[in-house]
Amino acid sequence: MTTPLLDQLVSEIVVDGEPFEEALDREARQLLLDSRSDSLTPILDELTVLDLTDRPYAQLLVGMVAHASVPKHPEVTDQMLDAAEATLAQRGEAAGEALASWVRGNVCLAFGDLPGAAHAWQRAVELDPASDMVEDLSLANLAYGSFCVNGDLTAALVLAEAAITSSREREHGRGEGLGLVYDGYLRMHAGQFEQAEQSFALADKAFAAESPAPYEWPLAFAGRGALAGMRGQADRADEAFLDAILLARQMDNIWLEAIVRTLRADHTLRHDSRRAHADCRFAQRVFDQLGDTWWASTARRVRADAALASGEIEAARLLTEKLLPVLDNPVERARCLITAGKAHLRAGDEDAATAAADEAVQLVEHTGADYILVQALFLVAQCEPWRAPEAIERARALSSEDAAYLELWASRPTLRLLVLGRQSVRVGDNEVTFRTSRAEHLVMMLALAGGRAVDVRVVAEALWPGARSDKLPSNLSTATYDARQALGSEAWRLHRAGTQFWLDLDGAFVDLDEATRRARGIRPLHEAEPADKAAAEAGRRAAVDDLRREILPTLVFEPWVRDANLRRQSFLELLDAGPT
Repeated sequence: MTTPLLDQLVSEIVVDGEPFEEALDREARQLLLDSRSDSLTPILDELTVLDLTDRPYAQLLVGMVAHASVPKHPEVTDQMLDAAEATLAQRGEAAGEALASWVRGNVCLAFGDLPGAAHAWQRAVELDPASDMVEDLSLANLAYGSFCVNGDLTAALVLAEAAITSSREREHGRGEGLGLVYDGYLRMHAGQFEQAEQSFALADKAFAAESPAPYEWPLAFAGRGALAGMRGQADRADEAFLDAILLARQMDNIWLEAIVRTLRADHTLRHDSRRAHADCRFAQRVFDQLGDTWWASTARRVRADAALASGEIEAARLLTEKLLPVLDNPVERARCLITAGKAHLRAGDEDAATAAADEAVQLVEHTGADYILVQALFLVAQCEPWRAPEAIERARALSSEDAAYLELWASRPTLRLLVLGRQSVRVGDNEVTFRTSRAEHLVMMLALAGGRAVDVRVVAEALWPGARSDKLPSNLSTATYDARQALGSEAWRLHRAGTQFWLDLDGAFVDLDEATRRARGIRPLHEAEPADKAAAEAGRRAAVDDLRREILPTLVFEPWVRDANLRRQSFLELLDAGPT
């Protein structure tokens, strides 16, 4: 019995009335490299009844068609691949054996057997002739497999770059695009965002030039979406991810759509946690049906993140508790531990949170995954405030000025001080309660200094006017200790060295400083220039109005507060006078 698709394939490959099996064996290699196995799944039954004895390339193709079917047919795939490998080994056809190893690696990957996939791809690289695309595809896949097995980004990036270079020299667009896609995702983990952006753009260009379009093309769009999401560019992220999903659907590849939706959930859940839940549920069903354990685990980890973002703390704890025992990859395990640690901390289990944070740091600090390490260090700082100065300093040294890092720093519970018209100190969403008024006044006084150092004697005179000099060291130590205890994970900001105090306000928010900047028309470096000049001027005028409110109105009779209000008033008079 024939079908239109089978008839089309026959007319496409059969020459001069030759047997279909012979034609299939001759053309199978190119069909595999063109990713045509997915499109042939409707005729799997017709292909499996063919006599393919001693036709190893046709066997490899049919094996991959069985693998691409939903549900999969692993028994057919194994039977076909085993027979093909045996025949090719007997013939001593190195190029054929390399192709078989590449196919075997792809099958192992889909079932989550990452060590098996990496071993197969490595064998393909070693066997393949220097002129063949199989080596380039295997090198690219090996970069991904190497990272998945041991989490070593440095080694994986070397392999990705080798695949890109080799593919360009041989003008293999698909191999170049695949290497660039993996390079982009690896560099995002490493915090190298500008290079990642370039890699995704070049991958898109390489894939677009190929015909037929490589099935990996949606991953280039998804990479751009992931990067935009990390940078807080929600609209750009949604647009790129939608393009990736539509392209995956156009290719009728539900596995790739599930991957894209997992990535969308992972990198946009802060903007839409409900959609992230839906994406993860869809992806889990697909991966479980296809037997893909790697991506199924990733979808479950992202679902735990989405639960935490939705305030479902116990759900997040349960999901990570079930997932951690099966995660061997150090980077993925660390990411799950960070989610678990945050959930434990919000549930009040500080010991469990600290243990998770410490293990996450140990797992990733030697992998090159600096972006993930920064997140783990943030968690350490939250769990144990006394370790925060060192953890934050390490995180700062690892970070760059890229918008993705700025978004990450902005997302952590940070210090927020309000002094205009009211008095408030918050860390994240929590109002800070000070044990003594002197501790609170110390923090406020240093905040009014705008991060500049204040002499110990000035602090002492302001907080304990007329006090006995022999009591001042003890008073200062007690107030400093109380202030740091109250600030918790932000205690690292309060410094005392020699004869000076200062409050590190890098990344913190002080409404007085913010209003002063806005009134001057100064915007943060990462903030785009406003397109609407009228709206910008309205924002500047609103900032001036904010500055007309008194600083710390309940403490206006304190000399240090009175001096701050005099400075504020002088600044307003200069603004009112206008340019001279």
